[in-house]
Amino acid sequence: MSDNVIDLGAHTNMSPTEALEVAKRRPWEQVMVIGFTEDSDSLVVCSSRMTREQALWIVKHAELHAMDRL
Repeated sequence: MSDNVIDLGAHTNMSPTEALEVAKRRPWEQVMVIGFTEDSDSLVVCSSRMTREQALWIVKHAELHAMDRL
């Protein structure tokens, strides 16, 4: 067996648990987690110590990423 391991990283078909595991591998300065509960009725937003301005900046960049403009 090869000693080389290739990390394929994030992909669009990951489960929430897989996405969080991939995210744990990075040294984050600020973090925001946005998701829906299993019943899809409740939006959940958790963040590290950040200002509302920093949270809005992250959300706007995520919007650009979702539109494939970033």
